[in-house]
Amino acid sequence: MKIAVGSKNPLKLDAVKNVARRVFGPVQVEGVEVNSGVSHNPLSDSETIAGAVTRAKAAREKSGADLGVGIEGGITEVDGNFYTCVWCAVDTGGELLTGGGVHIPVPPKVLRMITRDQMEMGAAMDRLTSIEDTKRKMGFEGIITKGLISRQDSFETVVGYALAKLISPELYR
Repeated sequence: MKIAVGSKNPLKLDAVKNVARRVFGPVQVEGVEVNSGVSHNPLSDSETIAGAVTRAKAAREKSGADLGVGIEGGITEVDGNFYTCVWCAVDTGGELLTGGGVHIPVPPKVLRMITRDQMEMGAAMDRLTSIEDTKRKMGFEGIITKGLISRQDSFETVVGYALAKLISPELYR
């Protein structure tokens, strides 16, 4: 089975490889550079899902893979509080599957950098930690939990959630 991921980010590629191998057995996973069609920092679940869906469809179309996977991170507001959100979409060629989560409270300083200064989450975290390219390393999740949970862990979780209908089809009939 060939799976195309709508990103070249090694954390996203490794997350898809790890989950897909557990679900499907041997798979070929490749990263495909595609545009998400949303802002660099989506500011709602809806916008974040739209980015994941666009990435999944574009990756599958561009590569001719059996499955296209899109993973998109953003921020969402719930009752005046701001949280991270991560969504995964899987384009099977016949059905579009989605799953998401990763709701971590966003510190006020980080939220200001994103909303007022128009910084991407990764750039904000790079500046705050003096570590370069955190979004391809431990990510916000790893920084905020001091390594307890990594960005790749978060990606693996949402990939698994998106694949739930393929993992347990009998429960979705």
